[in-house]
Amino acid sequence: PQVVDRFYQLRQEIRRTVLKTARAVYAAAEYDDIILVGHSLGSVVMYDTLNRLLIDREIGGGTPPEVASRTRLMLTFGSPRGPMRDSAASAFPVRSQLPFELVCPLR
Repeated sequence: PQVVDRFYQLRQEIRRTVLKTARAVYAAAEYDDIILVGHSLGSVVMYDTLNRLLIDREIGGGTPPEVASRTRLMLTFGSPRGPMRDSAASAFPVRSQLPFELVCPLR
């Protein structure tokens, strides 16, 4: 059903762009401390992107950049998923590699 959704192609392009940008940031050696901020559905895209980078690192194709030790903070606010790390830790143990996630609900 998601393929027939009129926004499917747009969502795929957003995911590709965010992943490409994140790979470039983590590939740059001059960035030792990386802080990521995501609002609303952007927090879900950010979370999925980090998960993908961590999985790429585990699989080890080529020379993927170090992600877990360089990610100092993942700040989410207004996220539709709430505290993502706690709810997904058992299903996606690779995500628990991130040092810290701060969830700020909007009121």
